[in-house]
Amino acid sequence: MADEFSKFGGIFPLERAGPTDGGEPIVTSLEEFGQAHLAVEQALKYFNYAPLLERLHTARSLPLELSIAAGIIEGKIKKPRHRVAQPSVRMRKVYLALSVAEAMLKGTPRKAAISDVAEENDVSASTVSTAIRENMGWFDNLVSK
Repeated sequence: MADEFSKFGGIFPLERAGPTDGGEPIVTSLEEFGQAHLAVEQALKYFNYAPLLERLHTARSLPLELSIAAGIIEGKIKKPRHRVAQPSVRMRKVYLALSVAEAMLKGTPRKAAISDVAEENDVSASTVSTAIRENMGWFDNLVSK
């Protein structure tokens, strides 16, 4: 039986049910199906449309992918308005604020410390300032408003 499938190099072609109008069945491999499934999952669960867009541009898209893309374009599938910030985002802000505090403890002026931390972390100075403002309670005596 292994010899029977050796010509596929570990990728087994699948025949999926075709359209209800009696058209040709869609032949795809497990690899293609896996990539399509990942793209659809990223779009619906995490609102990351990049993998789906890439598949629509480069690969032969499956009907499920086309359906999801049409839903996004029509506005039926939307990213929720208010998403709770992930813990990693909160900790990133604390890290930025503490980096500024550390630089200020070494004698760097506030504005210079903010710009240095922003440059080191590839973020804007306003992002660092917001992080300081949100975490002001941690080092009130060091950073003046």
